[in-house]
Amino acid sequence: MRTGRREGWVDTLCVRRPYRRRGVGEALLLAGLHKLRDAGLEIAALGTDAENLTGAVRLYERVGFREARRWVNYRMMISNSQ
Repeated sequence: MRTGRREGWVDTLCVRRPYRRRGVGEALLLAGLHKLRDAGLEIAALGTDAENLTGAVRLYERVGFREARRWVNYRMMISNSQ
């Protein structure tokens, strides 16, 4: 969404299962946000699966992200693997 402000995007943030719930994801996210701020950006955005079971949504909300909009994606199997 264009707002007239300088926006940055958090593209991918992953933490392998054995290292989750240890603060690694939050540390990575905060480091990235500091880099965006230091580059003069005013807004950070990201996308995620709202039904993600890994706790990602809680992490994003804990550091200050708020839901801006929801998307619905559809998919369908088109191959017939018999």
